[in-house]
Amino acid sequence: MRRQTTSESSASEIEKKKRRMKHACRWALFNRLIELDQRSLKDAEFRVLMTLFRHQHNGVADLSQVEIARQTGKTRESVSRAVRSLVKKELVVVLQRSKRFGTDRTTNKYHVQ
Repeated sequence: MRRQTTSESSASEIEKKKRRMKHACRWALFNRLIELDQRSLKDAEFRVLMTLFRHQHNGVADLSQVEIARQTGKTRESVSRAVRSLVKKELVVVLQRSKRFGTDRTTNKYHVQ
């Protein structure tokens, strides 16, 4: 069995610390979202917010509103209203809106704050 050199072990320790920090930040965001006064969020808003949070990778959730609607059990129109409301409440930022030509799906990139 090969022994790690000092530089290899310190590099792996740095990677472990980065992963722990990433998880700690994600849990802090999750706790912040849960601690919101949920009475101020409508059912569709809360479901959309949690769906975007769940699908966020490296700070970006890349989902179509049709897919969000499917996962939340809401209509695409109610998802669209919920996203607009969450943007106004400064809980979500729409990073990119793009069309997929040939379909009616719009894929957006979101960031939950």
